[in-house]
Amino acid sequence: MEHRLSQRRAVALPVTVEYNGAQVGKAQVKNICFDGAFIEIPSPLRFHVDGVLTLSLSEGCVAPRPPIRVPAVVVHRRSDGVGVAFLRDDHMLHKCIEGIMREAEPIKRRITHPTTHIAML
Repeated sequence: MEHRLSQRRAVALPVTVEYNGAQVGKAQVKNICFDGAFIEIPSPLRFHVDGVLTLSLSEGCVAPRPPIRVPAVVVHRRSDGVGVAFLRDDHMLHKCIEGIMREAEPIKRRITHPTTHIAML
């Protein structure tokens, strides 16, 4: 079941990630919406569901501001990355994500009817 409140956009956005107070290195946001993101990161299974990460977003945001630090909770893990929900909701973050999404393509969900196998976009 889909729990997002806003539509995701496909991106390839570099991001710095901190976990348990330590920088874990570079990662890449693969999709983003106003509520959260999916982050492709090495060794994603080390991040616990309900664990809190801090993301530093800079590209796509209004320059020359310093990166925006965004706390986020891990809501799911896969072998290629983690899905996070943002724990910060303010005007600066909203404007940053708005700028990122303006340049990105919406992600279309494919719905296949079980008996007719017709894909609807």
